[in-house]
Amino acid sequence: MQLEALVLSAALPLAGAVAAAVLSDRPREAVRVGYGAAALGSLVLLVAALVQLRQPGPIEGLLWWQLPLGSARFGTDPLSAWLLVLCSLVTLPAALAGIGASDSGTIRRPVLAVIAFDLLLLGIIGTLLARDLVLLLMAWEVMAGATFLSVALQGRGSAGRRAAWTYLVATQLGTMPLLVLVLTIRGQSGTTFPTMGALATLPAATKDLLLVLAILGCGAKAGLVPLHLWLPEAHPAAPAHVSAVLSGVMVTTGIYLLLRVISWLGEPPLWWGLLLLALGLASAVLGVAQALAQAHLKRLLAYSTVENVGLMVAAIGIALIGAAAELPTLVSLALAAALWMTLGHGLAKALLFLGAGALIDGSRVHSFDRMGGLLRRMPLAGSALLLGAAALLAIPPLGGFVGELVLVLALLQVGTHPPLVVALALVISLGVIGLVGGLAIATFASALGSALLGEPRSTAATRSSDVGGLQRLALVLLCGMAVGMALIAPLLLTRLGPVLGEVVESPSLQLALDLQRLQAPLLGLMQLSALVGGLSVLLLLLRRRLLRDASVRRGLTWDCGYAAPTARMQYTATSLSAPLALGMGTLSGLSPPPAASSDLFPDLQRLRIHRSDPLRVGFFAPLLRATTAFLGRLVALQQGKVQLYVLSIVLTLVALLALGV
Repeated sequence: MQLEALVLSAALPLAGAVAAAVLSDRPREAVRVGYGAAALGSLVLLVAALVQLRQPGPIEGLLWWQLPLGSARFGTDPLSAWLLVLCSLVTLPAALAGIGASDSGTIRRPVLAVIAFDLLLLGIIGTLLARDLVLLLMAWEVMAGATFLSVALQGRGSAGRRAAWTYLVATQLGTMPLLVLVLTIRGQSGTTFPTMGALATLPAATKDLLLVLAILGCGAKAGLVPLHLWLPEAHPAAPAHVSAVLSGVMVTTGIYLLLRVISWLGEPPLWWGLLLLALGLASAVLGVAQALAQAHLKRLLAYSTVENVGLMVAAIGIALIGAAAELPTLVSLALAAALWMTLGHGLAKALLFLGAGALIDGSRVHSFDRMGGLLRRMPLAGSALLLGAAALLAIPPLGGFVGELVLVLALLQVGTHPPLVVALALVISLGVIGLVGGLAIATFASALGSALLGEPRSTAATRSSDVGGLQRLALVLLCGMAVGMALIAPLLLTRLGPVLGEVVESPSLQLALDLQRLQAPLLGLMQLSALVGGLSVLLLLLRRRLLRDASVRRGLTWDCGYAAPTARMQYTATSLSAPLALGMGTLSGLSPPPAASSDLFPDLQRLRIHRSDPLRVGFFAPLLRATTAFLGRLVALQQGKVQLYVLSIVLTLVALLALGV
């Protein structure tokens, strides 16, 4: 019955895409059928995944048709079930928000958009269910094509086209190392989907190659530095509900496949963990530095995803370091932190993107420097953004706090007398994660403070209104999930043992004991939070009762001599964050302001802020120019004469025969 439910969860979005195409002449019905099928598939998937998490072993099945180079074998185990739960929890409200956005007219070509959304969900489910490497690559490419279609449909002008092509190039560059990875595994082991430790007997050089290929392929999908450039381009162009799925779920498929490959390779050497730790910390630092310098709300959230993916990869690197140094507690805590962060980040980022989409659709403004005062005009969207930011920034007792707490506890294992290089790596990681956390708080405080508080900074912001209908329901659902995740965190975290057991070969009893130690402090935190929350509610009710029969006047506070304050007197997010961003140097990509005029009566001056990604400007742009120049020289070979083409083929064959190839 469970296998049938898994097949149905993938068949429903596929059927929704086909039905939407058939009903294309009736867009309203097509949108409802397409997104409705995705929502129903998410519900079926949630039930099947929760059942799997309660079972000890994996389940597998085989479809009735065969692939050219493999078999259509599918199934699930605790690791894939964990991410399937995340997929269903995010895509259900995202589908509801898609219906609401289509009805409000903010989605271009809604029929094609819903088809792309259904195919994206199909690709994600297929990737997590695949038990054959060829089938996995096929689902991986379905995800890529659906994302490209979503970005290309919604993007406007040259920026939209650039975003779509940037994503397509990035994802195809990531697919190439995965293709080599699959061919190498099939050639070396003859298996179509290895089990845990199945590749441990391969030569060390081969295993090193497989890990590097996995980092390149999975890093491109997850947005790991330096393969992150598609994220800040695609998210501003994609619809908000698609961005919620991309950032909340699709990037975690890269983390999932990376964990799978690591589980296949057996005991890791120390340098694997150090490499992943370095890449993860670099992504976290660059992501938060770039987010600090942004003025576009969705672009800020995209760079925040780069930061959080970096923290996940860093946690995986710490786990590998612990495995190499034979520190089992470090392994279990770091892996538990990485897996918990996938769930916490996915829900928080989905809430943030849907809230940001509601804010942008309601105000028709993308830059939070031109927003202001939107919390009064759009209380639901503003509150959702604040809750999502609090969850993402590890504010207790929300879910993000639990993940970062476990990661910090893992880093504090430096007190268990590990080797010097391990202790040094853990101490450096602790400092970097503290720096990233502080800068992330400053980023969201300046951005959301500028967007939600104060006075409107544009005419469009004064006319803003909150979303309604299904978009409102989607926000309420995600808010409930964020709070519910905090409430069940002590129970859910201690049940991660079987999930961790799919990645590391460690006795399940040891994993359970390591996680069980966290239950008591987390329960205490939940109780303290419930006490504080209850007191806050009581004080609010008491205030309302005391003011019920009193006359209340509203007026300005002490205005420092300004009787009529305006938006021009307020700090913008850029003015608040610029000192910190400039302090990050080239990492933030923020150009320093020009020197102020020293004249007594200066002329009118304008200030233009320039933001750039240092890797785009300093590495990829020169590489692209050099590649274009090299290919331009090859144009001379295209003479248009068949005789020359035949001659070149003959000369190539003669050279190959002479070399004995």
